[in-house]
Amino acid sequence: STIFPYHVSARTPNSEFFKIPKEEVWLIMENYLYLTKTAFNLRIHSFVLMSNHFHLLVSTPEANISASMNYFMGENSREMNRSSGRQNQNWGQRHHKTLITSYHYYMNAYKYIYRNPVRAGLSENVQSYRYSTLAGLLGYTQQIIPIENDMILFEPNFSTNNLQWLNTPS
Repeated sequence: STIFPYHVSARTPNSEFFKIPKEEVWLIMENYLYLTKTAFNLRIHSFVLMSNHFHLLVSTPEANISASMNYFMGENSREMNRSSGRQNQNWGQRHHKTLITSYHYYMNAYKYIYRNPVRAGLSENVQSYRYSTLAGLLGYTQQIIPIENDMILFEPNFSTNNLQWLNTPS
């Protein structure tokens, strides 16, 4: 869709952890998100890497979600295989995508993505998880993932403290 964003995710086979350290997977993902954004004109709104999957909130002005995700997943899989010495697939199946067609749905997806590490017990709060574009947006880490202007996190008229909202279970 050229108007609505997608929530995209993909998981490893059998939900196994990545075969290389998460830090290394993050660096590979960063590089290929940068290249995919550039090559396919994506608008990346958020990205979180978990131990066996990722979540991505993305818009595709050129209606090329399938081509862009095939490139992204294929290239990062090849790079992870080079790094680990493996030859097997890194993704259990094709990416899963959901078209987000309302503001309410977008807000729920946004919060779900950034809260995922907290729900999984990987961090105490959303801002302390380093494998997330949120950490870069807040200046806690450097990242090369080209994120769109975040009008939720930095909205001055938002009804509550934005980080408090993200850290509050739904």
